[in-house]
Amino acid sequence: MNWQEPCIVFSPHWSLRLGPAVHLLQRWSGDQNSLLILESGPDVDLALLPFKPMEMKVLECSFLSGIRLQNVEPLLKILQPKVVLLPKDLKQISSLKSNSCSTFHYCINETLRIPSLKDNSELEIATDLASQFNWRNLKQENINMTRLKGELCVDQGRQQLSTGNQESSESRPLVHWGSPDLEKLLVVLSNRGIKATLSDAFGSESESASLVHVHDPNQALIEVRTTSTVISTADESLASIIFEAIGSVLDGV
Repeated sequence: MNWQEPCIVFSPHWSLRLGPAVHLLQRWSGDQNSLLILESGPDVDLALLPFKPMEMKVLECSFLSGIRLQNVEPLLKILQPKVVLLPKDLKQISSLKSNSCSTFHYCINETLRIPSLKDNSELEIATDLASQFNWRNLKQENINMTRLKGELCVDQGRQQLSTGNQESSESRPLVHWGSPDLEKLLVVLSNRGIKATLSDAFGSESESASLVHVHDPNQALIEVRTTSTVISTADESLASIIFEAIGSVLDGV
């Protein structure tokens, strides 16, 4: 179950042993900015015993624990949450109708997926990795991009990228994507002493391919598809030159 903090959670039982209350208290008991409000009584120490020592604040009040169904809707109007989780037992009798929030119903031993309220994910990058940024301006789009190698760790919703075990400090080959501009490719090949001609595209619209025939200094065939480019030749030196030429007209990091 995913949620966004800060949030307010109502526990259905004073013992704090039912439902997600146990897991939430294990998460928040060490947070001094968290607050637990309990009905005062002789059972408070017993309820909190498994979670001690605690950094979170505990406030004991005299009130009836729990919340009545008729009080839910007025409370939601005051709080105006974006997401509301209710027990599945209330699905038939609940009269909640609100365009300002999404309502989900949960039950025991079932996983409930809650959509993220964030449009973007946050990633924490180690300082030593951030110092390795080498930005490249993409040819096809007006954005900058860089490439990093590290160890990704996801813990309680936080995503962190650390250095990890770096096997080698040697420069890595560029990673390219997209399809090369064939007219530019012919010009680049010509500048490198390679004579080539372009054939018409063939195949279905979704799987169409274009062919570039290399005639001199040796025979080669370049097959360009939407997601891949294949070089076919028996001359390894020629293949290397063609590969570099294709890389020069593609975006890469």
